[in-house]
Amino acid sequence: MSLIKSNQLCAGQKLPSTREISVLFQINRITVSKAYEELQTQGWLKSFVGCGTFVSPHIPEAEPEVLRNVSEKKTQKVAGFPIFSQSNFDLKLSTVNRELHLDDGFPDPKLAPLKELYRAYRNQLTKGGFYYKYGCYANPAGSDVYREAISDYLNKTRGLKTTAKNIISVKGTIMGINLVCNGLIDAGDVIVSGVPGWGRAERNFIHAKAEHITIPVDENGLMIDALKNICRKKSANAICNASSSLSHNGIAAN
Repeated sequence: MSLIKSNQLCAGQKLPSTREISVLFQINRITVSKAYEELQTQGWLKSFVGCGTFVSPHIPEAEPEVLRNVSEKKTQKVAGFPIFSQSNFDLKLSTVNRELHLDDGFPDPKLAPLKELYRAYRNQLTKGGFYYKYGCYANPAGSDVYREAISDYLNKTRGLKTTAKNIISVKGTIMGINLVCNGLIDAGDVIVSGVPGWGRAERNFIHAKAEHITIPVDENGLMIDALKNICRKKSANAICNASSSLSHNGIAAN
């Protein structure tokens, strides 16, 4: 790798075989093979069956830049950089400081099958072409197999009629709620949620400048009679069921 970085090995240049390298440096051929595989995984090398191993043609051939003399007076004395707060994004998330905190909990790491996970990771990482198969950017909405499975589950359990195109994967509930608010909620829209609810979700509603209306909840979630009374007076644009039943959180929007 250092020879490639220093331009001693150029893009497209053919490398000696693993057998030749092992004889030259008097090391085990398996060690050389694993080093080649690692460099292929990182994108430094390309291997072609019957042709050999070459330096990746995508490596730029850049000349080293000569450093200029910088006056000491112009250097920054303190690390970091200034941040000018000009945004109106005032969504503040408070930390939990209560004695009793209810959530889904965290798994005990002692119960994790570490030996099996280590064996599976090592088996995959030692295979050639791993980077080009798994190291590239995937569909930001989630893999096709995953979205098709979610769509099939919703259709069978919720009576919906969806396809994989209707499913988008996000990195957490708060991100999903924020996307719904930014994409579907306009200032003045009505959002109904239960009390007790979820403060972080409610702050997203307030940030979207929506009219937030709360209704009581019972052991089954939102009280439907109270929701009917609100809908007789106003048209609700979204209903959020993020009550104390954390395992059944959900949000629906018109």
